[in-house]
Amino acid sequence: MGTIEHSPGISEKMSEEYLEDRSQHPGHPARGSTGESMDFPWYKRAMWASARLCYFAYMSFAMVTVVGGHLTAPLMSWYIFGDWRFWRYWNSGKRLQWFAYRMLPDILRGTNKGFLLNVPLSSPPSTSVNPTVTAINPTWEHGSSCGPCSACCTRIRCPVHDAETGLCLGYNSFTWRYFNCGRYPTHQFELDFYGCQKWLVKPAPRKRI
Repeated sequence: MGTIEHSPGISEKMSEEYLEDRSQHPGHPARGSTGESMDFPWYKRAMWASARLCYFAYMSFAMVTVVGGHLTAPLMSWYIFGDWRFWRYWNSGKRLQWFAYRMLPDILRGTNKGFLLNVPLSSPPSTSVNPTVTAINPTWEHGSSCGPCSACCTRIRCPVHDAETGLCLGYNSFTWRYFNCGRYPTHQFELDFYGCQKWLVKPAPRKRI
């Protein structure tokens, strides 16, 4: 999410795992409004679901114990920043815990349709938008780049967003790939919530009767 899409070519391709499986199953195009429910082998869907459940369990442990995330800082750093060297992200990490407590009520109330929870458990990790679901707004002046916009980061005051560079410190991390950031956007309500002007969500195809 945010201006990290300045990286050339990132917004035009799906994750390697997604493309690999799609090439192995060319007869099964994406289905549904988000293109998430493709026919992947059961063991891969189970693996992705297990990875997300482990993530939820670990984050719950860190929040309930308060100090759990600090005592396991390398693991927390890997999940959020994609790097075991937690000391490199100490300032952002300190704000991250309070960010989680602040976001939890919104997640449970369903604000923005349940951030984190609205990604299907068994969906593949992704590093970019699904081109069958989204398209760049023709009125957008910055091409595939997000330009100066980082509304999807600043709207929720994400501590992983570096305000000085406009980049995401957690780009391509586990959290990025397995949850909302790497696949943003997938629904119109996300664009409405963040006030995003770059993307358009394509209308879902009509079902044949």
